[in-house]
Order: sequence, then structure tokens, then C-alpha cells
Amino acid sequence: MSVSEKLQQIAENEQRVYDAGKRAERNNFWEIYQNGGKRTVWTNAFTGVFSKTGAGGWTDETYNPIYPIIIGNENLANPETISAYATQMYYYNGNITDTKVDIYVYIGDLNSTFNRSFNLKTIRKLVLGYDNVKFSYTFALCEQLQNITFEGVIANSISFADSPLLTTGAEGETTNSVQSIINALMTITDGVPRTIQFHQAVRDKLTPTQEDTIVNVKKWTLLPARTETAE
Repeated sequence: MSVSEKLQQIAENEQRVYDAGKRAERNNFWEIYQNGGKRTVWTNAFTGVFSKTGAGGWTDETYNPIYPIIIGNENLANPETISAYATQMYYYNGNITDTKVDIYVYIGDLNSTFNRSFNLKTIRKLVLGYDNVKFSYTFALCEQLQNITFEGVIANSISFADSPLLTTGAEGETTNSVQSIINALMTITDGVPRTIQFHQAVRDKLTPTQEDTIVNVKKWTLLPARTETAE
């Protein structure tokens, strides 16, 4: 091995050691921040810096949870009264594009949880462990949201009116977020009206079968679409 090759090998080894150290440092931070996967209260946990451009604050580089995010827990006495556990969790964050982990919900209201997450594209899986979650401005101004998967039952009115890029399984798309949403809608049997709203760009792509499922099978009110995102 030549001297130059040895020097190259030393440099590569040093980089590997450095990278391993950075990974260990990052994992140690998240081990503490997520309390070993046991953290359940996430109010303002990833709030941005009140800038649509997202300058400063959490980024895809610094946001690297190592456990699923658990909001509340299965043993809460009155989950319907609790919203603060996830209030403005990603509020006004313009940097994070992917939740990177699944999110489990055991509280009564995802109040502004993703509100103004301007560049969030992917919510890996939203697992509704409580069967009566409310969605108060949950996805308001999620203008870049494309991919979302629901597990559990959507039992209250919900809006994706500010999300024109939701996938519909169209040619070239590998996911179908709209179908996941429709599949999760409860079938209304109690006579209490529930509404769902999409952006016009998404509404235009709904198939007759999807519209029929929403309105006639599951008995939801499909609100008029929004053509522009709210300010």
C-alpha cells in the first residue's frame, strides 16, 4: 500500500469514527427527548419560528426521532377532555418535511397539531388509538402535504382544504392518501352530521365511487372544495 493510499485510508477511518460519534450523540439526545419512547406530552415540541420560509428552528437534519411518538396513553381517564398534549406540536414549522415515525393518538383533540407546517409532505402513519378524536385546525395550511396514512377511525369532522397535493393514486403516485382518509371515516349511524373538505385540486380527482362512499355509504357531508389555501 502506497503512502497516499494509507493516508486516504486514515482519512476514511477518521470520517467513520466522526460519523459514528455524531450518530451516537444524536441518538442520545433523542433517547432523552423522547424519554426512552415513553414521553406522552408534546405541546409545542417541534414548533417553528413563525416564518413560512422556516428559517431557524427544527430541520430535517435535526429532527430525527428514534421511537414512535405517543400522544397520551391508553389509560387516560377522560381522553375526550384532553387536547393540550399535542397542541401546536409542529406549529409554524417550515423545515420538517417528514414525521419520520408513526404517531399514536390517545387524546380527544389534535388541536393545531400540524397547523402551519408549511413544508410537511409526509405524515407516516397517524394511529387513532382513541375512537373519538377531534381535528381542530389539525391540518390547516399544510400546503405541501402529500402523504398521510390513517389507522383507526375518523369519527369527527376533518378538513384537508389547504392541501392540494394529497396523493390520489394517480399515475406516477405510489401512495393514495385520499383513499386512506376515506377508508378511515366512520359510518355515521347516530344522525350527528360530520363534514369532510378537500382542496379543489383533490376534489377534482375523486372518483364517483369515492364520492358515493363518502356521501351515501358513510353518510358524511362533502363540503364545497376550497380553491385557494387560507392565509
